Amino acid sequence: MSDSVTIDDLCELFRQVINQYIELDKKPYSYGIGQKLYLSEVHTIDAIGKHDKINITKLAMYQNVTKGAVSQMVRKLVKKNLVIKSVSPETENEVVLSLTEDGKKVYRGHERFHKYLNKKIEHLLAQQPPGTCELLASLGMELKKVWKTLEMEKSE
Repeated sequence: MSDSVTIDDLCELFRQVINQYIELDKKPYSYGIGQKLYLSEVHTIDAIGKHDKINITKLAMYQNVTKGAVSQMVRKLVKKNLVIKSVSPETENEVVLSLTEDGKKVYRGHERFHKYLNKKIEHLLAQQPPGTCELLASLGMELKKVWKTLEMEKSE
Protein backbone atom coordinates (compact mmCIF):
# COMPACT_ATOMS: atom_id res chain seq x y z
CA MET A 1 0.00 0.00 0.00
CA SER A 2 1.17 3.50 -0.81
CA ASP A 3 2.42 5.64 2.07
CA SER A 4 0.24 8.50 0.84
CA VAL A 5 -3.08 6.61 1.27
CA THR A 6 -3.82 5.08 4.65
CA ILE A 7 -6.46 2.57 5.70
CA ASP A 8 -8.16 5.44 7.53
CA ASP A 9 -8.22 7.43 4.28
CA LEU A 10 -9.81 4.50 2.43
CA CYS A 11 -12.36 3.93 5.20
CA GLU A 12 -13.29 7.61 5.16
CA LEU A 13 -13.69 7.55 1.38
CA PHE A 14 -15.80 4.40 1.62
CA ARG A 15 -17.98 6.05 4.29
CA GLN A 16 -18.44 9.12 2.06
CA VAL A 17 -19.49 6.99 -0.92
CA ILE A 18 -22.00 5.11 1.26
CA ASN A 19 -23.37 8.37 2.63
CA GLN A 20 -23.78 9.77 -0.89
CA TYR A 21 -25.77 6.68 -1.86
CA ILE A 22 -27.90 6.97 1.30
CA GLU A 23 -28.66 10.60 0.39
CA LEU A 24 -29.66 9.54 -3.13
CA ASP A 25 -31.86 6.84 -1.62
CA LYS A 26 -33.71 9.41 0.53
CA LYS A 27 -34.69 11.67 -2.37
CA PRO A 28 -37.79 11.04 -4.47
CA TYR A 29 -37.32 11.11 -8.24
CA SER A 30 -39.66 11.81 -11.13
CA TYR A 31 -40.11 9.29 -13.92
CA GLY A 32 -42.64 11.21 -15.98
CA ILE A 33 -45.71 9.57 -14.43
CA GLY A 34 -46.96 12.48 -12.32
CA GLN A 35 -45.63 11.22 -9.00
CA LYS A 36 -42.19 11.00 -7.44
CA LEU A 37 -40.72 7.70 -6.30
CA TYR A 38 -37.99 6.69 -3.88
CA LEU A 39 -35.20 4.38 -5.01
CA SER A 40 -36.52 1.58 -2.79
CA GLU A 41 -39.80 1.76 -4.73
CA VAL A 42 -37.99 1.95 -8.07
CA HIS A 43 -35.78 -1.03 -7.21
CA THR A 44 -38.88 -3.09 -6.40
CA ILE A 45 -40.43 -2.03 -9.72
CA ASP A 46 -37.15 -2.93 -11.44
CA ALA A 47 -37.13 -6.40 -9.87
CA ILE A 48 -40.75 -7.03 -10.92
CA GLY A 49 -39.98 -5.72 -14.42
CA LYS A 50 -37.07 -8.14 -14.73
CA HIS A 51 -39.09 -11.06 -13.33
CA ASP A 52 -42.67 -10.65 -14.58
CA LYS A 53 -45.20 -12.77 -12.67
CA ILE A 54 -42.83 -13.11 -9.71
CA ASN A 55 -44.42 -13.94 -6.35
CA ILE A 56 -43.80 -12.20 -3.02
CA THR A 57 -41.51 -14.94 -1.67
CA LYS A 58 -39.23 -14.95 -4.71
CA LEU A 59 -39.20 -11.14 -4.83
CA ALA A 60 -38.13 -11.03 -1.17
CA MET A 61 -35.35 -13.52 -1.87
CA TYR A 62 -34.25 -11.59 -4.98
CA GLN A 63 -34.13 -8.31 -3.05
CA ASN A 64 -32.66 -9.93 0.07
CA VAL A 65 -35.36 -8.50 2.34
CA THR A 66 -38.18 -10.00 4.41
CA LYS A 67 -41.50 -11.05 2.90
CA GLY A 68 -43.15 -8.53 5.22
CA ALA A 69 -41.04 -5.68 3.82
CA VAL A 70 -41.83 -6.74 0.25
CA SER A 71 -45.55 -7.08 1.00
CA GLN A 72 -45.61 -3.59 2.48
CA MET A 73 -43.78 -2.12 -0.53
CA VAL A 74 -46.02 -3.96 -3.00
CA ARG A 75 -49.15 -2.64 -1.24
CA LYS A 76 -47.76 0.88 -1.60
CA LEU A 77 -46.97 0.35 -5.30
CA VAL A 78 -50.41 -1.15 -5.98
CA LYS A 79 -51.97 1.91 -4.32
CA LYS A 80 -49.84 4.13 -6.59
CA ASN A 81 -51.10 2.14 -9.62
CA LEU A 82 -47.62 0.89 -10.56
CA VAL A 83 -47.96 -2.82 -9.73
CA ILE A 84 -50.74 -5.34 -10.34
CA LYS A 85 -51.36 -8.27 -8.01
CA SER A 86 -53.14 -11.21 -9.62
CA VAL A 87 -53.79 -14.88 -8.95
CA SER A 88 -51.12 -17.13 -10.41
CA PRO A 89 -52.19 -19.03 -13.53
CA GLU A 90 -50.40 -22.06 -12.04
CA THR A 91 -52.00 -22.18 -8.58
CA GLU A 92 -54.87 -20.29 -6.98
CA ASN A 93 -52.99 -20.06 -3.67
CA GLU A 94 -50.30 -17.81 -5.10
CA VAL A 95 -50.31 -14.12 -5.98
CA VAL A 96 -48.03 -12.94 -8.78
CA LEU A 97 -46.88 -9.42 -9.58
CA SER A 98 -46.62 -7.48 -12.81
CA LEU A 99 -46.28 -3.84 -13.79
CA THR A 100 -48.96 -1.42 -14.93
CA GLU A 101 -48.24 0.86 -17.90
CA ASP A 102 -46.93 3.53 -15.51
CA GLY A 103 -44.87 0.87 -13.74
CA LYS A 104 -43.37 -0.10 -17.10
CA LYS A 105 -42.50 3.56 -17.77
CA VAL A 106 -40.65 3.71 -14.45
CA TYR A 107 -38.91 0.41 -15.23
CA ARG A 108 -37.74 1.64 -18.64
CA GLY A 109 -36.64 5.00 -17.19
CA HIS A 110 -34.62 3.21 -14.52
CA GLU A 111 -33.02 0.97 -17.16
CA ARG A 112 -32.01 4.08 -19.14
CA PHE A 113 -30.51 5.58 -15.99
CA HIS A 114 -28.49 2.40 -15.35
CA LYS A 115 -27.18 2.41 -18.92
CA TYR A 116 -26.07 6.02 -18.43
CA LEU A 117 -24.48 5.23 -15.05
CA ASN A 118 -22.77 2.11 -16.41
CA LYS A 119 -21.21 4.15 -19.23
CA LYS A 120 -19.85 6.63 -16.68
CA ILE A 121 -18.37 3.82 -14.59
CA GLU A 122 -16.97 2.04 -17.66
CA HIS A 123 -15.28 5.30 -18.68
CA LEU A 124 -13.70 5.61 -15.23
CA LEU A 125 -12.55 1.98 -15.24
CA ALA A 126 -11.10 2.29 -18.75
CA GLN A 127 -8.68 4.88 -17.36
CA GLN A 128 -7.42 2.47 -14.69
CA PRO A 129 -4.85 -0.34 -14.98
CA PRO A 130 -6.06 -3.69 -16.38
CA GLY A 131 -7.59 -5.90 -13.71
CA THR A 132 -8.98 -3.00 -11.68
CA CYS A 133 -12.59 -4.15 -12.10
CA GLU A 134 -11.72 -7.67 -10.90
CA LEU A 135 -9.75 -6.22 -7.99
CA LEU A 136 -12.67 -4.01 -6.95
CA ALA A 137 -15.11 -6.93 -7.20
CA SER A 138 -12.84 -9.14 -5.11
CA LEU A 139 -12.34 -6.39 -2.55
CA GLY A 140 -16.09 -5.81 -2.39
CA MET A 141 -16.77 -9.50 -1.71
CA GLU A 142 -14.14 -9.58 1.03
CA LEU A 143 -15.51 -6.39 2.61
CA LYS A 144 -19.00 -7.94 2.66
CA LYS A 145 -17.55 -10.82 4.69
CA VAL A 146 -15.90 -8.38 7.10
CA TRP A 147 -19.19 -6.46 7.57
CA LYS A 148 -21.07 -9.74 8.11
CA THR A 149 -18.53 -10.81 10.76
CA LEU A 150 -18.81 -7.44 12.50
CA GLU A 151 -22.60 -7.67 12.37
CA MET A 152 -22.54 -11.11 14.02
CA GLU A 153 -20.02 -9.99 16.66
CA LYS A 154 -22.15 -6.96 17.56
CA SER A 155 -25.28 -9.08 17.99
CA GLU A 156 -23.61 -11.42 20.51
